[in-house]
Amino acid sequence: MKTFIHLIQQKTALLLLLTFGIFTLSSCQDEWESSISEIEAGKTTLQIKTVNKADGTVMPNVKVSVFSKPRGQEAPVLFFEGRSDAKGNLEVPDFDVPNQAQVQMTDSRYPPVGPMSVKVLSESSASITLEVSTTWSEGNIYDRTNWEVIGTSSVNGSSFGSNVLLDNTSTWHTQYSPVLHDFPHWLILDMKEEKAVHGFAFKQRNNNNGPIKGVELHVSDDNQNWVKVFEGEVPFTNPGVWHTLVLSEETSGRYVKFVVTSGHADGTKFINLERLGIF
Repeated sequence: MKTFIHLIQQKTALLLLLTFGIFTLSSCQDEWESSISEIEAGKTTLQIKTVNKADGTVMPNVKVSVFSKPRGQEAPVLFFEGRSDAKGNLEVPDFDVPNQAQVQMTDSRYPPVGPMSVKVLSESSASITLEVSTTWSEGNIYDRTNWEVIGTSSVNGSSFGSNVLLDNTSTWHTQYSPVLHDFPHWLILDMKEEKAVHGFAFKQRNNNNGPIKGVELHVSDDNQNWVKVFEGEVPFTNPGVWHTLVLSEETSGRYVKFVVTSGHADGTKFINLERLGIF
């Protein structure tokens, strides 16, 4: 009899324990659901403003892309594309709440910006400011790992290393002895894959021996058919200065041909080049 009573007591205790555990789990679950329910699903309007990074002035007609990444979604998905108005404002209507917006300046006229993220946790309008830089610089140059110089118009002696323009270990100098080659001088760079091209930058060695003046940039998909995408001149500057040249519009290709059509020094037909980059 005592054994039977003891068994009943054990079962009762176990039942109470299980009941308490279920109640506790249920309470935690209810609390979690309650905290989630405080963020009501709805729609909102994102307010985006584009300004100049240098001085904060309004930047009109800037292309912006907005990506949506709601809770539980693994990757952001493109939700909206548009351009800011004359006052630098852009509205993105009907953006789901709760959500996370990733806002990115995608106007190829300027260096990349973003993506910037903002959490949208209420139906009140969210806002974000994109600072747009109008100046391309060395910092925007593509990573040149594994790129290769595959052709030149001429090379003087041992001045040209296997990847001189990529690792900055030596300088490309066009031939001046025993034969002096005249302009144009050119170099072909293989980027190993197709890339968007917005412009290019170059730097000569730290002397004015063969300063470059007239330059062109040509782009190709196959290293046979070329399209000239830039033609212009660079100023005569102190040695070792980066020249950054921006295309009028974005293009793309795998191969680029850097062409020098003239120099600043009268009577000098050779040039040197220390660094070349594409952005």
